[in-house]
Amino acid sequence: MHSINHTDRACSAIDPIRPSCFSKALTPTPRFAPASPSPRFWERGPGAEGLLRHHRRLLYLMLFVAIAVLSTGCLSADELVVEEAPTVAEFVGQPTTTSPNQSNVESTAMADELSTGGGTTSNESAATVEEVVTEPPVTATVTAEAAEVEPTTLTDELTTEDMVTSEEAVTEPAPAAEDAPELPIFDTHVHYNEDAWSVFPPGEIIAKMERANVPRALVSSTPDDGTRLLYEEDPDRIVPFLRPYYEHVHSGNWFETDTVVPYLTERLETPIYRGIGEFHLHFDGHADAPIVRQTARMAVEQGLYLHVHSNAEAVRTIFGYEPEVKILWAHAGMSEPPDVVSQMMDEYEQLWTDISIREYQIAPDGNLDPAWRDLFLAHPDRITIGSDTWVTSRWGQYEQIMTFDRSWLNQLARDVAEQIAFGNAARLFGAGPQTDGE
Repeated sequence: MHSINHTDRACSAIDPIRPSCFSKALTPTPRFAPASPSPRFWERGPGAEGLLRHHRRLLYLMLFVAIAVLSTGCLSADELVVEEAPTVAEFVGQPTTTSPNQSNVESTAMADELSTGGGTTSNESAATVEEVVTEPPVTATVTAEAAEVEPTTLTDELTTEDMVTSEEAVTEPAPAAEDAPELPIFDTHVHYNEDAWSVFPPGEIIAKMERANVPRALVSSTPDDGTRLLYEEDPDRIVPFLRPYYEHVHSGNWFETDTVVPYLTERLETPIYRGIGEFHLHFDGHADAPIVRQTARMAVEQGLYLHVHSNAEAVRTIFGYEPEVKILWAHAGMSEPPDVVSQMMDEYEQLWTDISIREYQIAPDGNLDPAWRDLFLAHPDRITIGSDTWVTSRWGQYEQIMTFDRSWLNQLARDVAEQIAFGNAARLFGAGPQTDGE
């Protein structure tokens, strides 16, 4: 029996077709005599030929399976690229979890591919890439527009309805606040003191009132010459009150100065005044001083009002000895809470008040305080507006003061706001020829 070299067996196991595997000569075994070369296995009879056919079929089958697998893998890879490409294009500029370096590499590769067609890529392939990249942004844009238009339309419809409801809610306490003309204000607490004369001449003061839509103003000054200067400038606008402060007489000593009553008597001979004050009573006992009693009696006899800066107790004292006196209570008691002011008005029919200096308590954050609202609704015919230009700097803020007062007045019903802004003071001191009220 012939023997075959192990190398031949290895080659036949690896690749039975390739003849190169048998290029190496057979080496006879040294134990036996040289023998002729063994026949090839396809020369060994019918059995060997069947084995060869079997190997070939197996090889073709394996090759077919390999091609199918590779083809399926390539298709899936392409599909993944096509599906992922729109996502990249669609979300350009949005944050991703990709590292900066990876993003730069991918962006650069994509840019190169689009600009050069991938180097060896055909025009058709480049067009396909363009199509894949450019179509998704268009789709995304259309989707964004559609998503934007529909909600916006819905929002507009809802907003229109809501605004109507909002306007109704606002206009219930103050009907037609937006459409109504600006409220004119009768300013019942003005001072034109000597310090302001050189800074704001009379003509400029009147111009400020005009710009602030203040057609009437109750004015008292230190000294009284300031009031007369404004009255001479615009007698139809200015309502003079006589203040008992002059020369060395001031808020801290007027009630104990003997020359005050003669001074008042002399100045009142000029028939332009509608009241006496504003004067200060810093302590309760001062309201019962003889000078104050004489001043109150003078006011009742001449039909004048008293403009009193004091607390509630001092007002009670004055009404106690002069029940017929008419008092305009400055600053709503200055520090008295609104419920006390309301009680005082319930008690005294001849008591009115201005709310000057209290505006930021009335509307501390721009919204009308409920307690003050209750006062205004309980006594809408007894409240007036005042600026109190007690120092020169207040004249620089005059228009802003009036604007702020209107902001909280507009939170009241229109008829109440009109009374407080102008009507109440006009009933007391006249509307003046510049308004329609006369």
